Amino acid sequence: MDEKKEIKWTAPEFPFYEKGPAWYLGLFIITTIIILVALWERNFLFAVFAVVASILGVVWGKHDPRHLEFKLSEEELQIQGKKRIPLGSMAGFSIIDFDADENELIIRTKNLTDPQISIQIEKNISDDIKSLLVASKVPEMEYNETLSDRFLKILRF
Repeated sequence: MDEKKEIKWTAPEFPFYEKGPAWYLGLFIITTIIILVALWERNFLFAVFAVVASILGVVWGKHDPRHLEFKLSEEELQIQGKKRIPLGSMAGFSIIDFDADENELIIRTKNLTDPQISIQIEKNISDDIKSLLVASKVPEMEYNETLSDRFLKILRF
């Protein structure tokens, strides 16, 4: 009997960075500058947008990520047992260094509405995940960091 290979792990929904007083002060200064420019240009709607965006930045900045369960098999990737991504719908994958303990699995899908999925993985299972994906004919691709990825890392958001 042929045994199916599966890899299970948990990971946060998104990378979380502690935000100290300097981060909130920077957000306040940038928001104030944007509001002053918007008012000077008599763009009151943009000033309101800047206030709302700043409030959302504070709320979301304090939000701890949920920990999700992942299961990778020879047929699909399951997230929380609900979302299923067939390996045949994957255009490719990359595994990149994230920090000292973790890597990041970047999956590019053929789906236009959800083209990229980033998942934190422990370094000790990175090779197993790579082997399973390669054996399942998912091509390994070179990862080029996007401008938005770089921007979010700089902001630590």
